[in-house]
Amino acid sequence: QEGLPCTGMGERIIAEIDELIATKSLVQIEVLTYVMKQGYTAKEISELTEYTYANCHQILNRFRSELRELYGKD
Repeated sequence: QEGLPCTGMGERIIAEIDELIATKSLVQIEVLTYVMKQGYTAKEISELTEYTYANCHQILNRFRSELRELYGKD
C-alpha cells in the first residue's frame, strides 16, 4: 500500500502533517498532496504529472520515514 491513510488520525495530527508538508519543495508538496488529500499512489501520480514513478516513490518513502520519526512506527 502506497497511500498514507488519514482515517482515524486526530485533527491535531493531521494539521501538524499539513504544516510539515508546507515546509517541503513545490514538487514534494504536489506529490504529498495527491497522496494525503486524494489517496493516489506513486504510480498514479507519475501518470498524472511529469514526475517519474521513482521520484514519487522516493518522496513518499522519505516522508513516511519522517512521520515515523515524529510519531512512532504505528
